Formats: sequence, C-alpha cells, structure tokens
Amino acid sequence: MVLYLFLQKIKYRLRAKNLHGVHSPFVYQFNEQVLNGHYCAQKSSHYLFSVQLGLNQKQSNILHKIIDFYGIQSIHFLDQKVEMASGKDANRLLIFTDSRLIPIYNNTDDIIVVVSPYATQEASVGWQQLIKTPHVPLSIDLFELGILFFRKEFLVKQHFVLRS
Repeated sequence: MVLYLFLQKIKYRLRAKNLHGVHSPFVYQFNEQVLNGHYCAQKSSHYLFSVQLGLNQKQSNILHKIIDFYGIQSIHFLDQKVEMASGKDANRLLIFTDSRLIPIYNNTDDIIVVVSPYATQEASVGWQQLIKTPHVPLSIDLFELGILFFRKEFLVKQHFVLRS
C-alpha cells in the first residue's frame, strides 16, 4: 500500500506543471491566486470540517482558499451515493471521499472536490475514470485533492496536473 502511494506520487511529480506550464486563463488564475498566491483564507468556525474529515494541513489550506476565493455558500460532505438537485441553489462545495460515488452531474455553480484520489488503487482507478468522462469539462489533479469544475465557459474538455 505504501509502495503504491509512493509510486503514484512519483508519477504525479513527473507530470505536474507549475504556473508557467498552464495555458488556460481560468486554471492559470486558480494556480496563481489560490494555490501559489498570497490569497489568504480567512479563519472561521465553519472550517471545522477539516478536522472532521481528517484532512492534512495542505488539503485543509487548499480547501479553505477555494471556499473564500470562489465565495462558496455551502459545503456538503458526500461519502455515500446521493441524488443531487441541479437547481439554482447557492454556490456549493461538494466534498467526496470516494471518487467512485460521484454521479453524472453538471450544476455549473458547484465545485466537486475528491479527497485523496490516489489513497488506494480502487480510488485511483475511480479518479482516472471520472476525469475521462465527457460530462466533466475541467479537472485539476493536485495529488492530495482532485477538483472538478462544470462551468459553461469550458467548451473543450481539459485535465490539468498542477504542482501544489
């Protein structure tokens, strides 16, 4: 198990791009302002979910920056298959602990985050299948987190592996 994770981390490091290897304006902004920038997440009591999910400091920091930068209105933890409404709900962050449970989904205001997509071989296979499906227009692989965006402006399917 440890060897598998180590090999996955090496593959990730070889494929990961830094700020100058990104050619999408949206992903460049995400990389510059959320991952590598000086954008500082505000500390708040509603961030206690990091402890509940057992996130490490890096995962927690990235999630907090995403929440603040994109103005997330509500956070949902989904570790079991659920039906999600695609109505005009507030901006949501949907956090999954298992990439195999994410249904076909396309609410353009939401961001889906997969925690530890390489934790096990099954999770890794699920993540790879998910990023190849046509209903996911933009996916970002940070190794510790997988992030899916469903915005209408993404006309071409893209996947980025970014150094976090």
